[in-house]
Amino acid sequence: MSAGEGQLGRLGRLPVALRVAFWMVLGACGYAAMIGVMKRLSAELSEYVVLFWRYFLPLLLMAPWLLPRGGLKTERLGLHLWRALLMVVRGGTLVVAIKLIPLAEATALIFTSPLFATMLASALTGAGVVVTGKVLLRSESSAATVFYLTLFSVPFALLPALWHWEWPSLDLLPWMVALALLANTYIYSLTRALNIAETSLVMPFDFLRMPAAAVAGIILFAEVLDPWVWLGAAIVFSATIYITQREMKAAKSATGAGLPPENWSSPDVRIGLA
Repeated sequence: MSAGEGQLGRLGRLPVALRVAFWMVLGACGYAAMIGVMKRLSAELSEYVVLFWRYFLPLLLMAPWLLPRGGLKTERLGLHLWRALLMVVRGGTLVVAIKLIPLAEATALIFTSPLFATMLASALTGAGVVVTGKVLLRSESSAATVFYLTLFSVPFALLPALWHWEWPSLDLLPWMVALALLANTYIYSLTRALNIAETSLVMPFDFLRMPAAAVAGIILFAEVLDPWVWLGAAIVFSATIYITQREMKAAKSATGAGLPPENWSSPDVRIGLA
C-alpha cells in the first residue's frame, strides 16, 4: 500500500463531519487558487483562450485516470453535449467576471445558481447546467457526468478561442500547469466530500469558497471588498441552504412513499461548478 493510500485510509476513520470538512477546505483552496490563476492568465491572454485551457488541461490529467476504470458508457450523448454548451457559456461569464470584479464578488454570484435552478426546474425542465445534471444522474454515474462535461466543453470552448487565439508564452507555462492541477483538485475534493455525506451536510462548507477567494484576491491582486458583498453573499447562501434542506426532505418523503429519489451525489449538481 502506498503512503498516499495509507493517509486516505487513516482519513477514512475520522468522523464524517471532519472528513467532509477536510475535503471541502481543500476544494475551497483549490477553487480560489484556480480562479486566481485564471485571472492572472487573462491579464495576458484573451479570456476565451483562458477558458479553453481551463477545460483542456484538466481533461489531459483526468482522462488517463478515468478511462481505464470503465463505467463511462452513456446513452445520453445529446444531453451531455447540450449541458457542456451551457457550461462553457457559464464558464465564459465567470472568466469575464473575475477579470472585471474581485474574486470574492464573482464567487458570491455563483451561489445564486441553485436559486435560479429551482425556478428553472419549474418552468423549463431539462434546461440549464444544474437541471440537466439532475436528469443525467438518473441513469449516469457521477464519474461519467463529470468526464463528459469536461470532454465536450473542450470543443465548445475552442470555437470562440480560435477567433482570439494566441499561444501562451513560456513565462506562463507554470501558471498553465497550476491551472490543470488546481482545477482537478477542486473537482476531486468536491467528489470525495459528496461521496461521503449527503448534500445537506456538504452545502454549508461550500461557503468556504468565498473567504478563500477573498484571501486569494488580497494576496494575488490586493483586492478590497465592500462589506455589503459579504452581507449579500450571506443572504444568498442562507437561501441556498434553505432550498437544499427543503429538497432533501422532499426526496426523503418521496423515498418513503415508494417514489424514486433524486440523485444528489455529483459535485456539479447542487454546488456551483466553475
